[in-house]
Amino acid sequence: MALGVAGIAAAVLGACKDGGVDGDGDSCVSTREYFANEVWPKVLGKTCITCHGPAGIAEEQGAEFRLLPASYPGFLDANLASVTENASVSYDDLSALLAKPTAKTKHGGGEVIKAGSEEYRILESLLNQLEAPRECPGSDGADLDAVELMGPEETLRKATLHLAGRLPSAQELKEAAASDEALAETVRGVLEEDGFYDRLGDIFNDLLLTDRYLVYTGFAVNILNSEDFPNAGAWWRASRARTSCASRSTAPPRASRSTSSTTSSATTGPSPRSSPPTTRC
Repeated sequence: MALGVAGIAAAVLGACKDGGVDGDGDSCVSTREYFANEVWPKVLGKTCITCHGPAGIAEEQGAEFRLLPASYPGFLDANLASVTENASVSYDDLSALLAKPTAKTKHGGGEVIKAGSEEYRILESLLNQLEAPRECPGSDGADLDAVELMGPEETLRKATLHLAGRLPSAQELKEAAASDEALAETVRGVLEEDGFYDRLGDIFNDLLLTDRYLVYTGFAVNILNSEDFPNAGAWWRASRARTSCASRSTAPPRASRSTSSTTSSATTGPSPRSSPPTTRC
């Protein structure tokens, strides 16, 4: 857990001396760092993810180029690998990474990046780096002397608050202080609690709005295109019909009235403005 903090800090502070990419020559920027700071936030995560992300139209149409949003663990390295593979394909000596978004070749989304724009320049710079990826020595966290890591008790306190919404018990604190492995084992125990699964529900509700459908009203299927999904909602409508039939079959019979108005309506039939027929049970 403590080592994980150092790893995150190393990724954020990954700079070193001697040489540079698009810099002043005094600092080193690795290809991965350039991808994280320039390519992802300014191009891929802003423009391309719309269609090439999970459940995007590009995926529906069978496109091989896929991107993961920032909510996915390891999304940065996975996307860099995907971009590297995509960049290896060329159309008339122009990499697919540039040819597709500029519509120099067939692209389902058409032209989304203008040649010569800042986005184009960023992708072009990345292509140059991918031919000889830059790695900066000393950016693995070994030189982070100024970073003070939390102790096992503090780490466990933060972990239980984040993962289960509670404070650690005195026994857990005692066990976690024994060793790094004991700390890891204690945290694994927290991941098996009901509170952790409640926390997962909170996290994914923030992303997917899952609580919106706790009381299901059929709204979810209504957001689907009826032409693409003609049977959307069929199960919901059938379920509603079954529920309606069941409630009517268990309801007590209504008392009949022997009035002239009742007799008249019975002989003349329903009014033209009567309610539409209900589902046949």
